[in-house]
Amino acid sequence: MGHNACVLISDEDSFFQDNCKCFFLRNQIRILCLGNDGRKILNAIKRDKPDVVVLNAVMPFFDAASVIHIANEHKASVPQFIVLSDIEDIELKRENIEAGARDYLLKPFDNNLLFSKILHLISCARSSDRKGISAKFCVNSLPRVSHTELEPLVTNVVLGFGISPSTKGCAYLKEAVLFVFDRSSFGISVTKDIYPTIARSHNSTPSCVERAIRHAIATAWPKISKAMANNLIPQSFIMRPTNSQFIYYIVNELSVTTQRIV
Repeated sequence: MGHNACVLISDEDSFFQDNCKCFFLRNQIRILCLGNDGRKILNAIKRDKPDVVVLNAVMPFFDAASVIHIANEHKASVPQFIVLSDIEDIELKRENIEAGARDYLLKPFDNNLLFSKILHLISCARSSDRKGISAKFCVNSLPRVSHTELEPLVTNVVLGFGISPSTKGCAYLKEAVLFVFDRSSFGISVTKDIYPTIARSHNSTPSCVERAIRHAIATAWPKISKAMANNLIPQSFIMRPTNSQFIYYIVNELSVTTQRIV
């Protein structure tokens, strides 16, 4: 699976940590174990750059959803998150999935199930080289198209996903796509370049921009899922995409369309 892969496990159960260590070391995967402390997890993510982070929904200082949000805001490439919980709470599960967790497991669970999910996430990340998951865009080959031509195309794609045109998230999402096309000669970071630029033009903050786009995608996601299930649109996403994945997808779609125009 790869000697470079790294998994961060956050849990107070020493027996569970020992099982994780045995399994991942046997599979030549670096394993880091921490207790339930949101601040330490964020520091470890920044320092060790794990591929997958397993953490509890409720923790001191920062809960799982907050850790995921902060990690997305401050890193160009974020790990995949699996959230564990001993509380059967639908709202808590929804909050973490909407924050960007790839999975949510209710305790007690079969450790082998968790391990297989982690291996799958690592395998997907390695095979795709995190393309579309990283918040960094490589857009050297994007065609040059004027705003007059591009704006209606962007609007059609965004509204076609069922995103309400009256929301800030819709406006921010369109601006994010246009930002990428305007600066197609170098790599662009969502958190370092796109969010701050949009925030300045709207007298807002990068975190508000991130939340508005995330909310717009989350609100439209049931319609997107239904449309994919009914083959009305291509099966582009297995689960609700992150902001960067969604922006990246629209940019790819438009790059194909605009190449037919120019």
